[in-house]
Amino acid sequence: MQIPIFGSSREVSIVADSLARIPPATRSRLADAGLTIHIVSGGQVPGGGEGVTTSGRGVLRITLAAGAPRLAHTTLHEVGHAFDFVIGRPSEKEAWQQIYHESYRKFGFYFSHMMLKDPGELFACCCANLWADATEYRWLPAYQFIEPL
Repeated sequence: MQIPIFGSSREVSIVADSLARIPPATRSRLADAGLTIHIVSGGQVPGGGEGVTTSGRGVLRITLAAGAPRLAHTTLHEVGHAFDFVIGRPSEKEAWQQIYHESYRKFGFYFSHMMLKDPGELFACCCANLWADATEYRWLPAYQFIEPL
């Protein structure tokens, strides 16, 4: 089962290429959960930014801004939020909270502002970097937590 992507062919191609980087078992779990991806014009999603994930009440939807300069990475980041939802929100559990606080305290200078915003953002950023094969962060405890999920 594939994750449906709605939008212009250029952006759909970028998003599809990004999704191909995610392990097949993870993609299947997301597709089975009903994830859809919608690309909207205007350069920003409603509320601002390049992407947003909506979950709950039978909806699992990612909205991405067409023409976003980092569309491929934003796709992986938002899929990280969707994955967090599908597997029961580990970003809200005590084990991840400890990793988040320890990472913030010890390694805060390695993280972007977005990654430090809250535990859910760190989870999504780590998923995106892991799937993009950004190996420079693999030694951090956060990645060691996510990789086997």
